[in-house]
Amino acid sequence: MRGAFKGRSGYVAGAVALLVVGFSLISGLARRIGVVEPRIRIERGPEINPSRAARAARYVTAQGAMAGETATTAERLREASALAAAGAWLAVTQRNATAAGLLRKLEAMGALPAGAVITDRGNALATPYGALIFHYRAAPIGVEALSLGKDTAAGPALIVRIAPDMPGADGLKVWSSTRLDSVQLPRPFADESEVIAAGWQAERLAAGQ
Repeated sequence: MRGAFKGRSGYVAGAVALLVVGFSLISGLARRIGVVEPRIRIERGPEINPSRAARAARYVTAQGAMAGETATTAERLREASALAAAGAWLAVTQRNATAAGLLRKLEAMGALPAGAVITDRGNALATPYGALIFHYRAAPIGVEALSLGKDTAAGPALIVRIAPDMPGADGLKVWSSTRLDSVQLPRPFADESEVIAAGWQAERLAAGQ
């Protein structure tokens, strides 16, 4: 029994390490999913100073990028990744764990995403950008963090899953919904074919993007 538990812990510890590596790749994903590039067209008459108009255009564009769908999606992806990483790390050390129990332990440790609050649902968090739903599976061990934006302007729904049994995924998988409304949520830890059939697309993470 001791050897089996040791092997299980080592198996998941490797998966957690893969998720940590994945953090360095998150920026590449954030640039590609749910991105709305703010654009502005300046029509100026002869009385408008061209350099001043150019500065104004850059300012408006920067504001739109910082407060728009791109930035919100990136923040939500960071939240989901942080929750999945912390949950996977904690799950390795626990026996007879539940999703709600792991969240309570993370709350006591101060390890929940910033501003996140556990709701009455038990395995769900309210966050500044929407909601996070946490799933835990004991065998084969794995965790999922599902991020839902508070509205369509917050970008697409996201799933971050860490589960070493996923073929060809190096233990880490991220999906984004292809719809901004009427999102169909797949079953926790559903096969990828089922996730895609529900209207989600897999996001490939590659170093250097």
